[in-house]
Order: sequence, then C-alpha cells, then structure tokens
Amino acid sequence: MSTLSSALDRIARWFQENDPDRFWGLEPGLSRDEIDAIAKDLPFPLPEEVYQLYQWRNGRQPDDRRYSIYITPEENNAFIFNGTALQPLQKCQHCSTKGLNIAIDGCGINVLHADSHGVTMVHEDGVSNARFHDMTMVHEDGNIRILNRLNLFLGEDPAGKSQTVGAVLFDATGEVDSVVFLAYDENGRDILYRYDNLTSFMLTLAAGYESGLNFTLCWHDLDSLNADENAYLSKEFEFSEESTSFMETVEASRGIAESLYRQYNPKSIRAKERELEKRKARILDVLQSDLPWDALWEIEYDLVCFANRQIVTLLLSAIWMSFSTVREPIEYVNTKRSAVYILGRIGKLKVVDALVVDALVESLQQREPSLHQRELSVRDSVAAALGSIGDCRAVQPLIWALSDADAAVRRAAAIALGAIGDRQAIPPLIGAFSDWDERVCEAAAEALVMLKATEALEAALEHKNANVRAYATWALRAIYHPSEEPF
Repeated sequence: MSTLSSALDRIARWFQENDPDRFWGLEPGLSRDEIDAIAKDLPFPLPEEVYQLYQWRNGRQPDDRRYSIYITPEENNAFIFNGTALQPLQKCQHCSTKGLNIAIDGCGINVLHADSHGVTMVHEDGVSNARFHDMTMVHEDGNIRILNRLNLFLGEDPAGKSQTVGAVLFDATGEVDSVVFLAYDENGRDILYRYDNLTSFMLTLAAGYESGLNFTLCWHDLDSLNADENAYLSKEFEFSEESTSFMETVEASRGIAESLYRQYNPKSIRAKERELEKRKARILDVLQSDLPWDALWEIEYDLVCFANRQIVTLLLSAIWMSFSTVREPIEYVNTKRSAVYILGRIGKLKVVDALVVDALVESLQQREPSLHQRELSVRDSVAAALGSIGDCRAVQPLIWALSDADAAVRRAAAIALGAIGDRQAIPPLIGAFSDWDERVCEAAAEALVMLKATEALEAALEHKNANVRAYATWALRAIYHPSEEPF
C-alpha cells in the first residue's frame, strides 16, 4: 500500500469512528481501467497520485443544487478536505489554453489569462511581460517549468458569493508540483493553502484529524515565519478569566497545525520563506523611497503583518513630512493619510510603543492657522487611528478635539472615543449633540451606543435642546433595538 493510500484510509477510519455522517456522501472508488477510460480524453497524463485518490473514492456526487458547505446539517457531508468536497473524476475541470489558469512561484500566485494567441502571465506588480502557449508556469530558483492543472476539490459559501477550488499542478510527465486551494470571490482570488503534493496534503490532514484538530494551517498563517526580533507583539485576542483556557487551546492547536505542516510540506515552507523575504525587501524599498501613497496602499497588508520598530519609525516620518518634499497637494495628503491609517491598523492588531500614540496625539493637537493648511490636514485620520489603537492616553486629547474648528476632526474624534470605550467621554459626547453639523451629532450618538450609555442618554431626554433630545432618542433606540437602523 502506498503512503497516500495509507493516509486516505486513516482519514476514512477517523470519520467512520468519530463523525460518520460527514463521510457517507463519498462514492466508491473506481478501478484503474475506469480511470483510464475517463483520462483518455484529457490533454495530459494523470499523475499516479490522482489514480490512487480516485481508486480510494470517486468524490461526492452532487445533487440538483450547487455544491455548498452548508445546505442542511443532514446534507453537510463529505466537505472534509479543507472545507471542500472531492469532485467525481468525470466532473473535474482541467485548464487549457482556452481558459484561466494560475501559477505559483516563491512570491505567491500569478494570474494567467488565455486567448487564441496563448497565455498571458501577469506578475504581482500588474505588468504583463510575456505570452506563452502552455498552461501554468512555475518559477523556482531561476528555472521555468510548464505545468498542467486539474481541479479536484470544490466548495462554496451558502450564498454562492465565494468559491474555494483545490487543484493539483503537475508537469507533462505527471509529476506533481503542488496542491493549492484558492478562494474566489467578487474581489478576485487568494491562496488559502499550499501543499507539496497530494500525499503531503493527505498526511497533514490525517495527522490533523487524529490530533483532534478541526482546522488546518492557512497559507497566511505562515506569515509569522522568520519574524523580526523587533516585531510588535500581537494583541489579536483579549484574554479574560473565562476565555483564557479556550484561547490557550486555540494557540496550542495552532502550534500542532504548524508542526504538522512543517513535517509534511518542507518544499512549501521553503517557498513561503522565499515569498516572505521578497515581501520584506519590497517594504524596505518603498519605505526608503519618497513614500508614494499608492505604493503604501499596495503593501498595506505586509506593513501590518511585518510591523517592527523600523517600519513604524519610517511611517511616523511620513506624518511629519513637510509639504515642500512633494509636488502635488493631493500626493502630500494621500501619503500622510496612508501612513496614519496603516499605523492605526498596526496599533489595532499589535501592541505599539508609547512613541506612536504620543506622535499621533501631537499631530492631532497641531492646529492649522490658514485655510490652505487646513485643506492639507489629516487630523481626522489621526483621530480615527487613535480610536483603532484604543490607548486610553488618547481619550483626553480626543475629548478636546470634539470642539475643534474642523467638523471632520470632531466627527472622527467622537467615533474614536466610542471605540476606545472610556466612560469619561460620555458627558462630552452628550454635549456634542448640540453641534451645528448633523454628522458630528450622528457620530456622537454612534459613540454613545458603543459605550451603552443608557443612563446618560435617558437623562438627555429631558434636555431643553430639542436636538439633544432627538439624538438621545435615536441612540437609545439603537441600544434597545439593534436590528433597526436609526441613523
């Protein structure tokens, strides 16, 4: 028995013993002759791993509806491969020069578009540089290899707005290069999982089920590989006495998942390491340049993911950038807004230094004496970033900002105070109901809803100002009837 067949039998045995209802939808396996009959019309030879997989089971036979991970509890079966179901071999789609394909390199996924002239490869920077008459190109250590693709696994969300496809990529001889799972939605596609081959995938899955895991490690979960020593600590989870044991279990499970992934997928780990090195190098290239705002947006995810003191220091330098360093006002404003927003995202997900909060507070308190300078201001974005970070040292400066001359700053400060959650902001927010700008009043009401300031709002129902009474009524309705939309 091959290693793949053994792993598949382990998966079957685990489900038959622990969760048989999720396994019964898989059809019996095919004979080798039956697989040959299906494969004879394909433009490539099937890998031996695919033969072994379909000799085990021939996928989940679909009903009249589309595949769905969640139809009913009784029908939620056979979606046991990273939330997808194995498709019957005769229904598997393959890539040809008339379709769409993907390529993997050490830096991620490239999209390939095909037409009568061949396949156009589009790099991650959006530049189309070549045309090829083959299907999938994998770049590795300077070499280019042409690969075929066969979609084996499929899953959809209940509304059909997104789809997950698991595909095996292999060369002309049938040697498997990798197995990838991709999520497709209205925003495009993103890689979810990558495995060295079908054997590695099934070994990882079998060991995971046997270890009590109900999830496998996502490709993005590996972004923590080679974390910098100066990286900020994650504050993804807020621990309480009730949640500590649960979160400790989650973290322990994540550790098991990473250990299993590393054990069975060394090639994919190396590919991820190369990807991370390239992404980090690109970050430094952008931050050591003139900080164009569009380039900052392009690497926003990586700036947050790899945040360290060097990255934060360079982003702070963008906040204090003088107007004379750029040519156009819009570029100046957008660069500063981008840097402030990214700092807020970093502070929301990670523990940042007091230096960041202090610098943002100082920027918030910097008033612009002229109309031209006010047009170049990003203090509303600064207030929003302080709200994302959630540091209580920003509460008093944000309260002062409720009386700022700029309505955009007042509005952002109100929302930020609600996000931070300090109840000393309740009286000033009630006072903001008297603001001449209705958007500031609405923001104050939203903040008080976040604070669940029912006592103060009920008292405000007796206020002599009709505006205060009206917004207090709206806020209370939102607290007591959250399904309604009072604003």
